Amino acid sequence: MARIFYVSIGMASTIHGSLELGRRLAERGHQMTYLSHADIGEDVAAAGFQFVRLTATAALSARGAALSVPARQLAPVAWLSWWRARRALRQASLKGEELAGLLAEADCVLLDMECHYAILCTADLDLPRVLINFFFDVRFSWRVPPLSVGLPPPQTLPETAVVSLAVLQARAVNLLWRWRQYLSRAGLARMVRAAEYWTYYHADLRALARAHKVSWRHEVDTGQWLRPAVYPGLPQLCLNLEELDFPRPDNAGLTYVGPFVRFDRPEPRLSFAERARWEAVRDRRRAAGGQSRLVYCSFGTFYGANEKLLRPV
Repeated sequence: MARIFYVSIGMASTIHGSLELGRRLAERGHQMTYLSHADIGEDVAAAGFQFVRLTATAALSARGAALSVPARQLAPVAWLSWWRARRALRQASLKGEELAGLLAEADCVLLDMECHYAILCTADLDLPRVLINFFFDVRFSWRVPPLSVGLPPPQTLPETAVVSLAVLQARAVNLLWRWRQYLSRAGLARMVRAAEYWTYYHADLRALARAHKVSWRHEVDTGQWLRPAVYPGLPQLCLNLEELDFPRPDNAGLTYVGPFVRFDRPEPRLSFAERARWEAVRDRRRAAGGQSRLVYCSFGTFYGANEKLLRPV
């Protein structure tokens, strides 16, 4: 029996698939414990697993926010004292001591691939680590449409040109987003704020990488579809079905193990308008007498029915 810890980002789009993964691992005799800064304890407990709330970085951030900003007319000494206090809290947040302490007895750690803080903080722990991918292959490829656009795989030369242009545009958007993070007011303010578990700011991630001896150049890839970064040296389990992904070059680090559907999850509440849209699609199919199966695929099935989703269906 292995003691497996799952570090969750806590988003509604990922929690149910991760609980189904936990159920299957528990069936094989493994002990599952979930960690997250988000308040997902009720869902985790209902599924029969232990949950530990991560609170250290939020507490450090609150202490930093409570420090009074010196008045403009005060001497530079007051500003220097304020800056040093904020920097000390930031340095404490980069250590990841809470996470390291909780994982001391783990045999393996699973991490949502968007838990960037946890991924970088656990790099210097002597633990097997696996990233959990709720999307598909998140690498860019010139002949594969980015996940965020509604294009099919190209079949002709003009279609290939359109897809390549979409990839180029997505890369440019990512690059612009990255530089806006560095130069924006919020991005610059991260220099004197505690790094939190949810962070996606490059200033935080670079600082975490330095603190835990992660090579930013060789172990972190900021040029792919998933922002702000992916980690090509770590194995990934994709909780989707390989046949649902676009054909693309092999990715040796990615293993498809899906689909992971939590059949006992409560049905999300839909508004009257949302349910009416779905029922209209269902009734049209019934009236047409079609026998083909309707396959609905999404990252998390937590969005309500909408025109953009139902039109292609």
